[in-house]
Amino acid sequence: MNGVPVRSQQNERTRRPAVEFVGVTKTFPGAAGGVGLRELSLTVPAGVVAALVGPNGCGKTTALRIAATLVSPSRGAVRILGADCVREAHRVRRTIGLSLGAMRSFYWRLTAAGNLTFFAALRGVPAARVGRHVRELAEELGVAGALGAPA
Repeated sequence: MNGVPVRSQQNERTRRPAVEFVGVTKTFPGAAGGVGLRELSLTVPAGVVAALVGPNGCGKTTALRIAATLVSPSRGAVRILGADCVREAHRVRRTIGLSLGAMRSFYWRLTAAGNLTFFAALRGVPAARVGRHVRELAEELGVAGALGAPA
């Protein structure tokens, strides 16, 4: 190619990290210990599946709540696909979903597939594409056999 470098065809969305925590701290005045999360810095590239792992009380749920715009950080910044979780919360909320085990996040009378279909419709996914998206996601997560089970 005559020594001319080939430019990447990635668009801006795939180049920037999917999730960024930069020096994030969350304090809860009046709570025992007062600190729910201390100085978390983390970058998750687009296309990577990641897990927060640690002992009880280390701040995993607090970090997820901050990323989901349910709680604001006391210090630091969190960005989802480049959108700031505090200043652009509406944009972040259109991009992500969060289900915490301790909270009722699913409709118990619906199957797993029914819940995913319902929430896809709320998100505006066209009905003609929902079934395919649900199957693809379930296969990717290794839970395709559970789609017909109650949530």
